[in-house]
Amino acid sequence: YIRRFGGNEILPARILADGWSDCKEDDLAVLELIEPPTEKPVPLQLGLSVNSQNSVCQSFGYPEIGDYEGLWDPEIKLAGPVPNRTGRKRLQLSSNKIKGGFSGAPLYDSRTNQVIGIIAEVYLPGSDGKLGDLAFAIPVEALHQILRQISTSPSLIELLKAMPENEVGPNVVDQLTGIRDQNRILREWKEQHDI
Repeated sequence: YIRRFGGNEILPARILADGWSDCKEDDLAVLELIEPPTEKPVPLQLGLSVNSQNSVCQSFGYPEIGDYEGLWDPEIKLAGPVPNRTGRKRLQLSSNKIKGGFSGAPLYDSRTNQVIGIIAEVYLPGSDGKLGDLAFAIPVEALHQILRQISTSPSLIELLKAMPENEVGPNVVDQLTGIRDQNRILREWKEQHDI
């Protein structure tokens, strides 16, 4: 299920067959809505996490806070990339608001107006309270990698083939894939249609 921002609407969804990574890697999944939302969603643009060191970011999560339905964190400080014990890159964050309920939320760079990561972990401080504002995000490049897998799956090519020729273009492909690899997909579609 997907919970819609700013409301109580919970939408049923399923994980795309090619749209996930193992929990031993990045533990990400791309979901497809089973039913359309009542209101048209506003998509966030995916960016890159490179060169985002020292950025100020924001996010929105659903921690348990009484009767409130979500919480903004408008001042997340991004220190930079660090490796975890398995060698996977993570973005080190500093925030006194991120806690359980933010997991999976987008890390939105206020400077570029793009998503550069996905909130993944909160560090639980020891009895001394040090590092109590420490959190980590998965760089958005991990999501780009999953989207590339989806973009080469037969389901996307079939969807493009079913569309009228005048509706297929870079913007449509970019919306469907969410990645910048649109020229290759368009070229394949044109080859299949002898254009």
